[in-house]
Amino acid sequence: MRLEQHRGDRTLVACLLLLPLVAFAACGGGEPGGMAETEAEPAPEPAAAPTGPPRVFFVAPQDGDILSADHDVELEFGVENLTISPPPDAASGEAPRERVGHYHLGVGTGCVPAGEAIPEGDDRVDFDDGSNRYTLQRQPGTYELSVQVANDANEAQDGLCETITIEIADGV
Repeated sequence: MRLEQHRGDRTLVACLLLLPLVAFAACGGGEPGGMAETEAEPAPEPAAAPTGPPRVFFVAPQDGDILSADHDVELEFGVENLTISPPPDAASGEAPRERVGHYHLGVGTGCVPAGEAIPEGDDRVDFDDGSNRYTLQRQPGTYELSVQVANDANEAQDGLCETITIEIADGV
């Protein structure tokens, strides 16, 4: 039994002697500063400035879709060449930011003319939190949906409205 204990002691001593060497090698093995130099990944290119006219659209659903009344309708909006962001606090007095806006959803209502304030109401949803998704809960029927972008002052932006028609049906 003593022989086995001596072998165990030698194994323990060998491990204790090797541990600092392994740690030293893993941490850079003597490189200046104690760390091995690694090649840094190049910084990502800054996003290109928008080059075309801004556009708003429905990601889902699509115009003409027939959807089941058994499920809520998940809406998603998208934009191109425009930044979506919550508007600043109205009390800040800031002028509306250029090429920045937020979504409004109209259900059974068309687009508000450019420059006019988008009204509040039961048939409109204001996404002033900057979000781009909404769950629509409706009975079977045909619905006109409009997604529109408003500036920080809640004014409709020129050309930034899309209207689609969907049908919610039983048994689909």
